[in-house]
Amino acid sequence: MILVAALLAAAPVFAQEPIGTPGFTEPERTVAVAAAESGILAELLVRPGDRVAAGTPLGRLDAAGLEEAKSIAEARAAATAARDAAVIEREKARRRLAKFEAVGAERLGSRDELETARADAALAEVRVRQTEEDAALAALEVVRIAADLDRRTVRAPFEGTVVEVSKEIGEAVPASDPALLVLARLDTLRAVFHPSASRASRLRKGDAVAVAIPAEVAGEPVRTVRATVDFVSPITDAESGTVRIEALIPNADRRLRAGSRVTLTEGEPPRAVAADDVSRTGDRR
Repeated sequence: MILVAALLAAAPVFAQEPIGTPGFTEPERTVAVAAAESGILAELLVRPGDRVAAGTPLGRLDAAGLEEAKSIAEARAAATAARDAAVIEREKARRRLAKFEAVGAERLGSRDELETARADAALAEVRVRQTEEDAALAALEVVRIAADLDRRTVRAPFEGTVVEVSKEIGEAVPASDPALLVLARLDTLRAVFHPSASRASRLRKGDAVAVAIPAEVAGEPVRTVRATVDFVSPITDAESGTVRIEALIPNADRRLRAGSRVTLTEGEPPRAVAADDVSRTGDRR
């Protein structure tokens, strides 16, 4: 009897498995970030595990030709010689016409010469406008090339963590395979469950539910967290009689890993925490 008691005392104690619907976690959002154009990868600015803010440059394609084109367009936009010459010719034509009109064509020449002077003044005005339009088009060309250059920079579409890099510096990025890396949002995780149709019928988007995290995930016997229902499938699986449910779990401290096994329990969810820890429910992707 004493030996049995000693063996029981020495036996390891396993955490009791939570009762409910098993499921798993995944990043709230995962995107293969791709280049907008094809080219050679000139810079790779992040590594797996890096956290980046929305808009952060992640990599750049080679853009030497565009840089040269931009310099030429800027020089054209800044050039003033053509307009200066056109203005001088316009003033000369205006003075000649004014002389004809002030004195009279009969005294300075024929009426044909007066008409010629008027035409010359009008053409000189057109040439000035032409140079102004050319300068405006050159400025627009600078803007267009700058936009092309910006498209050669790949930026983070949202705040997240780089989980995979698929291209190396110097590698071609073709239009058929433009992805550079995979970016995931991990500060909120999406838990996926398939409860019975009767259980799912009691849930609506925005409802708070209790999700249990097993010991091997949380480092403690069982941890129950508050999650928010984000999606209830309108379709019941005919074979299993289950419905897909997705719930968002706040994970600002990155304590819970994507891919972890979790359980949707029948218990009451823990009370809501501070506003900055409440998960973003948002629209379903």
